[in-house]
Amino acid sequence: MKEKILTWLSHNFLLKLLSVVMAFGLWLAVTNISNPEIKVNYKVPIEVRNENYLRTLNKKYELDTKFVNVSFNVRTMQRNQVKPADFTVFINLSDYSVTGAVPVYIEVSNNASSITKNVTTDPMILHISAEEIVSKTFNVKAEINGVPAEGFYTGGLSFNNNTVTVTGPASKISLIQEAYFDVNIDGATENVSGVSEIRFHDLSGKRITDLSEISYEKNVSFVMEIFKSKALTVRAVANGSPAAGYMLDGIEVSPTFISVYGPDTALMNNTYVLIPRSEIDISGLTESRTMFIDLKQFLPEGLKATSESTEVTVLIKIRNIADIQAAANNDRSPVVIIQPQPTVPPTTVAPTESTTTNENVDPSNPEGESSEGESEGESSEEETEGVTEESSEEESSEEETEPEGEGETEESTEASNS
Repeated sequence: MKEKILTWLSHNFLLKLLSVVMAFGLWLAVTNISNPEIKVNYKVPIEVRNENYLRTLNKKYELDTKFVNVSFNVRTMQRNQVKPADFTVFINLSDYSVTGAVPVYIEVSNNASSITKNVTTDPMILHISAEEIVSKTFNVKAEINGVPAEGFYTGGLSFNNNTVTVTGPASKISLIQEAYFDVNIDGATENVSGVSEIRFHDLSGKRITDLSEISYEKNVSFVMEIFKSKALTVRAVANGSPAAGYMLDGIEVSPTFISVYGPDTALMNNTYVLIPRSEIDISGLTESRTMFIDLKQFLPEGLKATSESTEVTVLIKIRNIADIQAAANNDRSPVVIIQPQPTVPPTTVAPTESTTTNENVDPSNPEGESSEGESEGESSEEETEGVTEESSEEESSEEETEPEGEGETEESTEASNS
């Protein structure tokens, strides 16, 4: 049997060898024609590895593209066996340099690597834009919208964050110039509280809307006080005494009241504003004087004026005592001159038919009483804290005097019996 096979192979050997070669060539040709090798391109996303490297340099990066083209050769009949997921394209940020150029790497899965050839990426080098990360702190300002109801005013505004710190790329942080939050008090009659979002504006005042790469605390909690208003009367007291022979005839203040606002307790506990005696010195005055005084410094604690203008006009009236006596003598009526109390706004008491003494005079020792037989025009004078003078009627034989004081009355005494 062996000999027959050897004889068959050796007989026409060259012809048989040629037949085998031709058959292989024919098979190869048919295969290439029916299942040719083709070039395929896939768009594959780029994976970034070792990102912490740039974070340690306090830098933020940005790629010039997020996808690359992967090209490879594969047989036509095997093309569907290769998917984009079989390719992993990545860059390593540890390759970053000052030029910003980093190489692109590609990994092919085991399944695709056996049926693909000439796998390449386009581009093969990527450019990275790296920018420094900075932080900056801004004062947060409130923008008040609307007005309270009539008769109500805004008090203090308190909020939890007076400042906000923003962190992000230097190019974006440099655009921020102001930080605001909104407070709406329109028609409010009581305290307004809430939470408002912080907004940022550039140098021109335009609001910045792109905050995607900026980190910050976004909200502010606030409380706006809303206060009632009230009108307080204005009072004044004087210090010192006019020159000899002159008296204080009164103090007039215009306007006579001032509108203020503040906490309810402060409004209830105060009914007037007092201009202290240290502001109104009448020592040695011989004529009336007008003063302009700002009430802002004298407002009760916790209260504020509803108007920016808090100035009042104070008219100090000074009269000549001799002129008053002369006028009284012409009328042949007794005159009473009463100095104002030092602790209350001064008042003027007009002359009456009955003769009275200054409330500062001791009723038990009324000097200047006229005695029987005195000549016409004779009078006595006494100096106390105020100036008190009495005119006696002509040839009066008896005279009764009733001193007046706060809550005091003395029985009249005949002058002839004293």
